[in-house]
Amino acid sequence: MQRFEETRHITGMSPDEVFGYITDPGNGPELVSAAKSVRAEGEPGEGRVLITKAGFLGMDFESRSTVTAWEPGTHYAFSGDEPFHLGFDFRLSEEDGGTQVDASLETDPGSFFPLGSKMVGKRIGKQFSKDLD
Repeated sequence: MQRFEETRHITGMSPDEVFGYITDPGNGPELVSAAKSVRAEGEPGEGRVLITKAGFLGMDFESRSTVTAWEPGTHYAFSGDEPFHLGFDFRLSEEDGGTQVDASLETDPGSFFPLGSKMVGKRIGKQFSKDLD
């Protein structure tokens, strides 16, 4: 399992506004460049299922994730294990007229991709950092 952490400051948006943006499935492709589309099953909150059509390293796949944390304005997380483990965690706090976002990503690509797991994990981590900019 590999873990990557990033911190960003978003000026001019409150934690509630940022929470609303990152929890809207329609914004998934803007937040995660590998995502082509994201749709949700169920009501907003813990237990909601997110189905993501994505492409990475020349491979297209569909993943299913479950929302594991839903605390408006402060904490949002989701993770899934198909076709490989991928979990995102976002912690929000008010800071200097904006919002500090402490984001983390855990991944274990296993043998899903033809390249080695550690190499793919590092590529996923680099893309995660770029996506947050």
